[in-house]
Amino acid sequence: MGSQEYATGWFPSDRTTPFLERLRVLAPERLGHLVGPSETWETDYAGCLLMVNVRQVPDGKWPVITNHIQVRWDDGFLGGYWGDTYLWDDFDAGDEEALVVRGVTMSDEQAAETAVVWLAQQLARPLDHQVWTKGEAIVGQRWVLVDTGREIGRRGSRRARRGPPTFVTRLRPRES
Repeated sequence: MGSQEYATGWFPSDRTTPFLERLRVLAPERLGHLVGPSETWETDYAGCLLMVNVRQVPDGKWPVITNHIQVRWDDGFLGGYWGDTYLWDDFDAGDEEALVVRGVTMSDEQAAETAVVWLAQQLARPLDHQVWTKGEAIVGQRWVLVDTGREIGRRGSRRARRGPPTFVTRLRPRES
């Protein structure tokens, strides 16, 4: 299949590789119930870099909001982490939630299988949106992965977020 066929499908880019071909075959079944193809893309950055936009979490630079899941495949290294809009700038191989596969001989197809499984696991993790209000105004927000308590984004001052949130909304898993 030519890369033009992926212009509006899963992980669109202007190229194709055995890794991307296998990934694009697996994505509809394994990721389709978790994220749409329009929320994915690929770029030729340090090998092959996949990005998945977690749309329930807004973009943010200050403070940084990690609303993109990134996966990189290059020269026998497969890695993944919760990142922001910058490409592969905050990967930490020591992060216990990161995907780190190195020193293992893997075909492109095996790497694609592993990447899709990890992406599906990340996208299936329960995610809460916590909101603090004062009167009618929202004064603080947090987006938290419930299973580990990891904050992937926040808005508002720390002082505004003291005490329990006014309300919490479960964003994922999505209700069917």
